[in-house]
Amino acid sequence: MKPHFISLSLLAMVHFASITSGQTTFLIDFGAFDRQTTPADDPINTWSNFTTGLTNLNLVDTTGSNSDGYALELTTTFTSRNLVGPAATTIGDLSISTATSDSLYTTGTGQVATLILSGLNSDTLYNFSFFGSRDTTSTRLTTYRVSGSTTESQELQTSGVDLGGSGINMNNSSTSNIGNIAPDGSMNITIDIFIADSSSSYGYLNALQITTSPIPEPTTSGIIMGMSAILAIFYIKRKTRKQIPMS
Repeated sequence: MKPHFISLSLLAMVHFASITSGQTTFLIDFGAFDRQTTPADDPINTWSNFTTGLTNLNLVDTTGSNSDGYALELTTTFTSRNLVGPAATTIGDLSISTATSDSLYTTGTGQVATLILSGLNSDTLYNFSFFGSRDTTSTRLTTYRVSGSTTESQELQTSGVDLGGSGINMNNSSTSNIGNIAPDGSMNITIDIFIADSSSSYGYLNALQITTSPIPEPTTSGIIMGMSAILAIFYIKRKTRKQIPMS
């Protein structure tokens, strides 16, 4: 391999490592106190459990650490909990039956359950995957709204005839995903859960995955991209000179 090829490859590897090395993942089970997700349910990842009646929770990441000091506070409550969600799902790390088979829910137009994610960092972006589901033939949609320095919202159909397959009247494979949210000036992010429209009646949150990613430093990224471009131009020019026939 040519020296300039090696340099270019190393720069690309450094750039990739700088983006991925700071990622942290949190998995949160919402639902009944007697259906929490424990190491016996998921021997690979550690979960946090937000159960009925709880208002504050210090989050642990999937390694079991709380070194970042992140916390989740319920400032506007859910209506209650539900126990008829799917045991079998295809939603990645969230696919643990104790997490997906129960939920906390809101009901009625105008009712909003609000969670505050606190202890955040200004140099970090936060990505959210929401899972909601309830077994019923009634078509129900939930809206998840995430507000930090910017606000984004997504709808998810949680219930309906054959939604999860023939005879399966609940969501078992879809999440609502909202990404690249920076915290607000107080280093918080607000999460609202509510029904999508008056015909939906209920809004559900069974499980939530939060993944952090560092904001790339502009100076470092710019230097790497600039050096990569210079090396590429150098290689092209050198190759062109070699192809010019001698007179």
